[in-house]
This record gives sequence, structure tokens and C-alpha cells, in this order.
Amino acid sequence: MNIIVTPSSINDFKLYEDATIFVVGNSSFCEGYPYSYSCEEILLAIDEAKRLNKKIYINVNKIFQEFELESLNSFLSLILSKDIDGLVYTDMAVYQYVKDLGKKNLLIYASQTQIVNKHDAKFYLDLGIKSVLISKECNLEMISNIIEYLPHKTIMFAHGYMQIFYSRRKLLENYALEYNLDINSLVEKYDIKASEFTRNKQFPLFQDQNGTIIFSDYVLCSLKYLKELLKLGLDCIWLDGLFLPLDYQLEVLKLYSHIDELNEEKIKEFINKFNNIPHGDEVLLKEDTII
Repeated sequence: MNIIVTPSSINDFKLYEDATIFVVGNSSFCEGYPYSYSCEEILLAIDEAKRLNKKIYINVNKIFQEFELESLNSFLSLILSKDIDGLVYTDMAVYQYVKDLGKKNLLIYASQTQIVNKHDAKFYLDLGIKSVLISKECNLEMISNIIEYLPHKTIMFAHGYMQIFYSRRKLLENYALEYNLDINSLVEKYDIKASEFTRNKQFPLFQDQNGTIIFSDYVLCSLKYLKELLKLGLDCIWLDGLFLPLDYQLEVLKLYSHIDELNEEKIKEFINKFNNIPHGDEVLLKEDTII
């Protein structure tokens, strides 16, 4: 099984021993990513991944505006001249440019909401791309149907905070201006949470140059369901580290990479060990009509 991780530093690559794929990105070309690598760092990351005998994907999942296309094309030209293993994208402008270069087999389609059934997945795969990321709002039945129909061609988001809202508007900055707060204390920070009036839940949120993202109030944990999904043909999972400490990420990686040895007792031990982190699997158990 291939395991995708999202290291926040090149120096940490060697710590993710059980991972098979690293994802890195620059905030000018991707959103919802835990750390923005400079172009120079991305080139170093590619070399370091190869030194460690790991695969590396570059995240370019932003929706681009017309004026950004020139810089996007320059970035893609640079990246595609290197020995990379995949490009994570959402905007079809990325697909078209990479296709014109004859490298569409590197592409991984990763929209937040588009891949919710087997026909969606097949449509994009029929374009000749490498694989698709199943949408994070899918329940177990939906995920199973997609994987079984297209084995070894899909990626499942298996663990981490899920993106539930995105806006190009700089909502935290606007909030700071409205209430005369220090903008710098809110922007590009990883410890900001929003609370609801009607429910006792806290939602992590983050604002950078691309806008504002709100995430789920819990960390999706799919440990107890993974064995059955692997039997259906799942062979690649995504473990996201946004908002999560490094020691926790490494513990999660260890569990998922030894899934055959996992049982309910070990899962309970893990949950208890990190009881300060809200785990959940509600989205996997919801009825289709509720999603």
C-alpha cells in the first residue's frame, strides 16, 4: 500500500520512514497545504526524496485566475523538468498545460467535491491521468463502490482534518479590521479556531494569500475500516498533517503502515494516548441522503 504524507520540512523527510510518497507545494500554486515550500526548497525536496528512495508529488491544486497562468506555466515547466512522480491538481488549466507537454500520466485529480461516485472517477481517469482522490465527504459505501469499480486507480483521504469550506475572501483579516484586532495575530496561523453558537464545536481555520479555509471539527480516522477497503483494491491513502504535531503524525503513519497487525485494542490505545485530539469517523457512516 502506498502512503502519502505531507511533511512540513525537508529535514523531517527521513522521519517518515514508512511513507512511500511525499507531497510538497508552494502557496502561490496550492491551497490547504500545511507548509509553503519556496521553489528552491521544492527542488531540494525532490532530490531528498530520491535520496531516500521515496516518490514525490507536487501540489498545484489551486483554482487559478487568468492573470496567474503565466507564472503557473513557468512553475510547471520548472517542476516537470525534474524527476517527479506526480502532480496533484484541481484546475483543468493544469491538465491542459501538462497534457500539451505529453506528461498527463503524472496527474492526480484532487478536487474537494467532484469525485463522489464511480462515474465521476472514470470520467477523469479516461482523460489519461494517473489517479483521482476520492472526495472527502463520501461515506464508506460510496468509497467502496468507487474503489471496487476502479481498483488501484484511486486515492483515499484516510486521516486528518477535512476541508469543509473555502473562500477567496480574507475572512480573518476582515474580522480583525471589524473588531480592531491585530491582523498579524490571525493571518497564516495554525492555532485559530471558530466556534458555533448552537453547537459546542470548534473548527480550525486558516487564512493565507489564497483566501480562507475552514476544516472539520474532528480528525478523520479510518483505521478500523481500512482492511476491508484494501481487499476491494485500495492501494493508496493520504495522511494529512495540517494542524497536527509531528509526533502524532509519525504515530499515525506507523499504525497505517502496519494495518495488518492492527486490532480494536491497538486503536483504542492510540485514541487514548492522544485524547487531546478529537477523532471521528462520522462522515464515513452517514447515509447518502445526508451527505
